[in-house]
Amino acid sequence: MGKVWEIFSSSALYVRRLTLRLEGSVSGVLRGRLSSSCGFFSGQSTVEGAFLIPVILLMMMLLIQPGILLYNRVVMQSAASEGCRLISTRPSGDSPDAYEGYVIRRLGSVPQQKNFHVHEGACTWEVCFDGGEESDIVTVTIRNQAEPLPFFDFGARSLGLVNGEGNFVQEVSVSTHSKSAWVVGNDQGLDPDAWVSQNGSTAERSER
Repeated sequence: MGKVWEIFSSSALYVRRLTLRLEGSVSGVLRGRLSSSCGFFSGQSTVEGAFLIPVILLMMMLLIQPGILLYNRVVMQSAASEGCRLISTRPSGDSPDAYEGYVIRRLGSVPQQKNFHVHEGACTWEVCFDGGEESDIVTVTIRNQAEPLPFFDFGARSLGLVNGEGNFVQEVSVSTHSKSAWVVGNDQGLDPDAWVSQNGSTAERSER
């Protein structure tokens, strides 16, 4: 009986050792496969990232170029509106230089960088006025030139979106009534001297 127990014990110990060896070999194989799989996915992510970086940069540039032109237009629109308010009081025959300087100062928020505004060599701001204090409607027109961003210049030339110098040309025109309707419909019209002669000056009215 003792011999049978010894044989049984030695057999159980042998089976236990064999089981541990199998478990170790299987776990080693699994670890190797898992590490190789992780390396595969890591390498794949690196390749995808290298491919996506230029695509993301290109899409950012596709958004930046319209954003620059839109920003310029908003500033030009605001400056033209302010210019209309100013020339509504301009006497006929008055030099437009002071009025042009006023509008250009309002355009100072546009950077003097060629992709926003071509300033080197000759300033490309053009300001035109139409009308004055005797006009019913006054108009201010502003033009600007901006150089396209890299990778856009070739496409812009092919589509005819730029001028001969390779620049975008932006133009904004704002028109407004210089006087209210009741002023225009008055018998004295738009002549300030006629209003004074009809109603008298402030000093004359105070003496009455």
